[in-house]
Amino acid sequence: MSTKTYQICFVPCDAFGHVNACLGLAQSLTQFGHKCVFVVNQTWKDLIVGLGFDVEVYIEAHKEGVNGIDVWIKSMRESRHSLILSSFDKIREFEAPGWPTMTADVKTFNTDVQRIIDSVKPDAIVADNLISVPAVVSADVPWIDLISCNPLYYWSDERLPPGGSGYPTNGDKKLWQEFREETYSAYSDEWHSFNQWLQSVGAPALQHCGHFSNPSPFLNLYLCPQELDYKDIAPKDTKLWLNIDSLIRSDIETQTKTFEIPEELRQKSGKLIYLSMGTLCCVELSLMRRLVSLLSHSKHRFIISKGPLGEEYELADNMWGQNSLPQLQVLRLVDLVLTHGGNNTVTETMHFGKPLIVLPVFADQYDNAQRVVEKGLGLRLDPFFCSQSELFEAIDELLNDSNLSQRCLKISERIRKSESKAKAVKRIEEVIQEYQEKS
Repeated sequence: MSTKTYQICFVPCDAFGHVNACLGLAQSLTQFGHKCVFVVNQTWKDLIVGLGFDVEVYIEAHKEGVNGIDVWIKSMRESRHSLILSSFDKIREFEAPGWPTMTADVKTFNTDVQRIIDSVKPDAIVADNLISVPAVVSADVPWIDLISCNPLYYWSDERLPPGGSGYPTNGDKKLWQEFREETYSAYSDEWHSFNQWLQSVGAPALQHCGHFSNPSPFLNLYLCPQELDYKDIAPKDTKLWLNIDSLIRSDIETQTKTFEIPEELRQKSGKLIYLSMGTLCCVELSLMRRLVSLLSHSKHRFIISKGPLGEEYELADNMWGQNSLPQLQVLRLVDLVLTHGGNNTVTETMHFGKPLIVLPVFADQYDNAQRVVEKGLGLRLDPFFCSQSELFEAIDELLNDSNLSQRCLKISERIRKSESKAKAVKRIEEVIQEYQEKS
């Protein structure tokens, strides 16, 4: 590792998964002596400062006095009618309507982010966004792209199915092309408008229609355990692309305080199963009530992450839950995980060696669900339409598969010993050194 100390700015997307992934990488950089500064909106300041990092807050005038998480929740509730659609039909009805808000946000905060970067004068910038931020990609220092979603959602690679489709990697390529064409068509107007704006402020033009950001020319890190990676189909240049097995925050991983199974569940029989549909998916109350109703007839016990609207629905007698739970502590104790398939939850579940049933709702959740099935690490069901018998059969199939259980434990052991974060730190150091030597 480098003997020099570098200052690195983190610019994450305004969402839990992206912020937590950045925190996990920042903690690794700090362990090697580097200083990390976060550039975020007001929503995340207390969390990040509490972990010992410096924070620079950028201003979003249209969000003054509004919690950023509440904005996402409001957006999800307004889009609830389209959640039951297929991944293909969601392109136009769910995905496309979200991009104008994201591009407008970038146009609003870019100048302030530029001011902060000019003031901090970092040696490098790490960005975890699905959208290009001119202040980052046009900076006078190298920028590293951290991809905390499934990499398919970011890549434009004809060897692989399109991100967000959930299509098999050995599937019908005609369907792949139809999905891509629908994406280009649905995103076209906003994509061209944003692309013109980027160039008007001196940022590089977008390379691929339908993708609102470009890969970094310096280094791209993506969160994906090697067991789920796509290197077997589409290997990447390892100088530019590096996978990270897990980005669990070290402050959580080393916690000595443990979550205790509530008394009312300890007294019941059956395996212990965790249900988490993520911060956003669980605000669709009809979905949560449906899953609770189905699982209420199970012989097993359930810990439920109820989400920010948890007071608006009740749990059954074989369940216990709270609006927010210490997920990593819960994962240590359960036998099986039911999840929406967010990238952080999938990688965390693998970190702790648990099989999983993925119930995807949108975006890269479909891709994670399909990859889990392809790699034999779990099953995939439609959360809106699966029957009670289908769900129970899937649960019992995984719980009774001793070979899968042993395989998951071996994967957990490998991930815990993985040097992928240290390799990422080393590569970031090399990128900075190479850039400074050329300057």
